[in-house]
Amino acid sequence: MSAEIRKILVADDSEENRAFIAKMLLDLDVQVVHAENGTQALERLKEIEPILFILDSDMPEMDGYQVMNQMMTDENMRHIPVLMLTANLSDRQQSLHKTLLAVTDHLSKPLSADKLVAKVKLFLELDDYRLAIKTMHEDEEKILETMHEGLLGIDAKGTIRYANSAALRLLRTDATQLVGLYLESIFQDPIHTVCSDWSDHPVAKVCREGNILQVEKSDFWRADGTKSKVKFAAVPVSEMKDLELVFAFRELTDARESKTKLSKLTNTDHLTGLPSRIRLEDTLDSAIERVKRHGAHLAVIFLDLDHFKNINESLGHDMGDRIIKDVAGRLKQCVRQSDTIARMAGDEFSAILEGIDKPTDASNAAQKMLDCLREPFLIDGHEIFTGCSIGIATYPNCGDDTRTLLKNADSAAYRAKALGRNNYQYYTAEMNRQILERIEIEHDLHHALDRKEFVLDYSPIVEVASNSVTGFEVTVSWHHPRRGVLQSDSFLPIAEDCGLIVPIGEWLISESCKQIHESSIGDKKKDYKLCVRVSPSHIVKPQFASWLYQCVQDNEMNGENLLVELCETVTMNRQQNCIDVLNDLHTMNVSFALAEFGMGYAPIDLLRNVPLDVIKLPESIVARLQVSQTDQTIALGLIGMAHNLGLKVWASGVDNEAQLRFLVDNGADIVQGSVFSDKLAQDAIVESAVLIENIATRFANIAQTNG
Repeated sequence: MSAEIRKILVADDSEENRAFIAKMLLDLDVQVVHAENGTQALERLKEIEPILFILDSDMPEMDGYQVMNQMMTDENMRHIPVLMLTANLSDRQQSLHKTLLAVTDHLSKPLSADKLVAKVKLFLELDDYRLAIKTMHEDEEKILETMHEGLLGIDAKGTIRYANSAALRLLRTDATQLVGLYLESIFQDPIHTVCSDWSDHPVAKVCREGNILQVEKSDFWRADGTKSKVKFAAVPVSEMKDLELVFAFRELTDARESKTKLSKLTNTDHLTGLPSRIRLEDTLDSAIERVKRHGAHLAVIFLDLDHFKNINESLGHDMGDRIIKDVAGRLKQCVRQSDTIARMAGDEFSAILEGIDKPTDASNAAQKMLDCLREPFLIDGHEIFTGCSIGIATYPNCGDDTRTLLKNADSAAYRAKALGRNNYQYYTAEMNRQILERIEIEHDLHHALDRKEFVLDYSPIVEVASNSVTGFEVTVSWHHPRRGVLQSDSFLPIAEDCGLIVPIGEWLISESCKQIHESSIGDKKKDYKLCVRVSPSHIVKPQFASWLYQCVQDNEMNGENLLVELCETVTMNRQQNCIDVLNDLHTMNVSFALAEFGMGYAPIDLLRNVPLDVIKLPESIVARLQVSQTDQTIALGLIGMAHNLGLKVWASGVDNEAQLRFLVDNGADIVQGSVFSDKLAQDAIVESAVLIENIATRFANIAQTNG
């Protein structure tokens, strides 16, 4: 807030009234400035910047309504809030001044001290928000005082906490009536009760991920029940007391106005200070025109952080916001001063590289970005790891307009993700087909559960010490009606991205428990473990432990029957909620295995924070054991580390006896793979004689060779 004492102007021809008002406001941190009549009040308004103008309606020569009329025609005054003091208005006066009274706060005489102080406190709070919003726009003069644009400050519940004078005029109301209402109420008929959850409102959903929502044409309801055609922008804000977004709007007077930009408010991302998507599109439009004239090249880089959703879910959005700010700072160091870096959405950034000699020059900047984001972010003593996937589209090879270049750079970034993340890819025409295919898969995924297209597969897990089956790893395949059988690696990452991983994962767990319960294994099922992989989206839900407990109980199983496989991103970023859920599950005697140990982003010291029982060697290392001395050395190191930590070692993807021999000789505790058996369907979940014989044969061959 401003260091200066805020001023309140009081205009009343009665000295006694002015003194009474000043006395009532003594305990507030304000300076009261006096005016004896309307003419003097208008002069004072030019000299000072009051946060509130307390104006007596009944003064000689120039009454309060005449003063207000002059203020409304002066662009330098019309934004100043007015509290009108009225007494015994006749019906004619009320009719004559209806418009002014509708948009002006007023108190009736004789004044109530309590009501006066309450009103002034409201305006002080409004000024707090005004100053906070203005701080975000120190380079933009009079953004809050524009005569055309209404601004509302909205809190996390969707409640209006701030309104500038333009908003009050446009909605034909006053601050007392507007502050405290739900923003949603101006979108609908006022006779209806607002009862929906703000978090589900389209405006809230878009802004929650840091996106600016701009709507070119909408209907708003004014306080008097009339409807207004407006365009609006909802801009998410951070680090501002109680506010979640700033809502800016203006009335549309003709069709041409709907094509203009709303204001500079939408040009800056207020979390990072980078240009917004809207501003980047304007910049790219201009850059394309320049390179067209000079026959040069430019490149558009689209960057998407890897696994950022897991960071938000495990550490919370406040920590996520801090990482986004740090990412923005690093990215600015990777490009030239003449280049443009913008934040496009929640964890998406883009860059315009203008004036490059050849398209391949963009790879230098992309590689710098990859390298700088590989380094951990140190926040509150935590090392937070992320990476990024980058797509590059160049002009004119990949498009000759803004929309096409951005779309194609995004497609290239998707391709980078599909190739394992943490890399960059240039756009190719083939990527369009891949994007359309992904969209189709995502669409079909929404119906796959209802259509019962998922099938569970079981892979026997063999304990080395006893040479016997100790459980089954459960995986899901998708029997797609047109594409045939799809393995989990081809669709579960898409399910994770589009928010379907939780229902699919819960179905996998509950259905596998049910199938084991109904299988021919019978009572022996109590000795087996079902290994199921869960997503970070499950672990961050406090109710997950109780849901899982009920699931195993319903199928006459216990926690000992479950081995929950965690990916490293679960442990990558610690949040007490996540650790509490894991501890609750461990109390139920559920065991935990850490998948792909050593291949992800988690630093080793995080192992002490998760109640692990098993580590799972990466299948890529197991696959190369018979041909790579390096992979053998890595495997030996991981096995030794796990045993020193009191953990068992699980090797999956064991396809031949050479791999099996190395693992058994060097201390692997659990092995699994096609060397013993192909995946089993539901009706084959049994420790068959063929399987027992096959296991015995494999171990006998190893023993014979070693002997």
